Amino acid sequence: GRHGATPTEDGQLAFEYCDKIFTQAEELVASLKEGSPAAAPSFRLGVSQTISWRKTVELVHRARAAGGNVFVRVYNRSSEELQDWLERCMLDLVVSDIDLSVRMGKNYKSRLVADTSLYFVASPAVKRRVRGFPGGLARVPLLMCSASNPVRKGADHFLRRSGVIPDIHAESETPDLIRILALQGDGVGLVDPAAVDLDIKQGRLVKLHRNPIGIRENIWFICDRREKARPELRAILDVLMADFKFKV
Repeated sequence: GRHGATPTEDGQLAFEYCDKIFTQAEELVASLKEGSPAAAPSFRLGVSQTISWRKTVELVHRARAAGGNVFVRVYNRSSEELQDWLERCMLDLVVSDIDLSVRMGKNYKSRLVADTSLYFVASPAVKRRVRGFPGGLARVPLLMCSASNPVRKGADHFLRRSGVIPDIHAESETPDLIRILALQGDGVGLVDPAAVDLDIKQGRLVKLHRNPIGIRENIWFICDRREKARPELRAILDVLMADFKFKV
């Protein structure tokens, strides 16, 4: 069809059996290796490059707590790569700022796990150059995510509505790089305040506005609806898809 190939019911059944067979074969090979214990199962976590390292660390800790003796593998990729890997059963869970399940079909499900207000922040020296908000943003370099990012679309709308013609100094899909550039005084960054809370407490960065301004970041969990063969992996996925929320 126009949206690619879809397995028949028999093909889907064969796929699910093969998924279990290959997983069990890996366990068998590990257990038969002379003098070596069976390898711990690995939970394969695909994280979009737009997600901060603090959120990734928080998620890894929660996955470890839910799964006991489970090794968490983290893969940082673009949304397109994460979708491809999930469709090829190379990942157990995807974390993305886009709900990929909308375009992946009925075999995949998603859950919104964060809806965060973003803030403009700067070093104290740069903040002194911003005389009046938001109009003062026109007089300083801005550090932003790329134009295709949903957050950037919201930021561009806010700046247009405020009559600000932005001077974009740097674009990055990595929020931790925006934080570093802001710390070095390269401009004003648009960030999740939780990612820079320590910098704000210690005075290295300052918020340019007290209240939310309508620019928000959504984060989604996306996974395959089909049941995992390993009970440890099922337990982690059940916990994360049921009640996990990122700290605000």
